[in-house]
Amino acid sequence: MNSQKYSVSTITDPSKEEVIEHTLQVWLHAARKIGSSEVKAPKYVSFKAEEDGKVIGGLLAKLQMKVLFIESAWVNPEYQRSGVGHSLREKVFKFAHENECEYLIAQSYEFYDAINYLAHTDPMVEVIGKIENCPEPYTLYFLKRKLKA
Repeated sequence: MNSQKYSVSTITDPSKEEVIEHTLQVWLHAARKIGSSEVKAPKYVSFKAEEDGKVIGGLLAKLQMKVLFIESAWVNPEYQRSGVGHSLREKVFKFAHENECEYLIAQSYEFYDAINYLAHTDPMVEVIGKIENCPEPYTLYFLKRKLKA
């Protein structure tokens, strides 16, 4: 057992710098385990759809180890079914291809339209798991899409 004294604190609203520090430490650990040539530093990327200077849709993702993790996606209800979701998806796929991503991963509750749009309009998207009543009465879904053959 380690005799060193340490403390663990809870930060409920971490600063951008604290999030970056955590993300980089995870990356450094991965780089030590599997080799830095295999792991690029993780980075966040934001995709925005705009009309006349007004943001009408967007997607936030994190690129890590050739995987693009979708954090959130949305389209203003007034613009749904107008091609905004399709345009965002195409931009995301182009970015993923340019960055040699092998997978796209997302999690979503059944009531989020943007992620469900992806799952219902792309036959290559698979539901790889779900947790029911998480929290009650909602179901949380886990999705993946293989990007490289």
